[in-house]
Amino acid sequence: MLIADKLPAILSKDVVGFVTQVGDGVTAFEIGDRVMSLGSGAVADSSQSGLQEYALADVVNCARIPEKISDEEAVRFFEFKASQIGIY
Repeated sequence: MLIADKLPAILSKDVVGFVTQVGDGVTAFEIGDRVMSLGSGAVADSSQSGLQEYALADVVNCARIPEKISDEEAVRFFEFKASQIGIY
């Protein structure tokens, strides 16, 4: 299925927030960093989504957010990139 294999499904994958924990071997981010991510919800068969108090995110899907960019602007980045490459 294009949207989800199982319904009902939470479709949001965009995450903006602060790093509260890092996994073993992660050196690119520190606790307290403000980041945007697609979260682990971008991976098939993941129970993670963007509509949670805490979300898991793979380091390769994360980026620090510059101070001059708001949370609202940062979360739109993924929508913009997806529209550029024709995902939506």
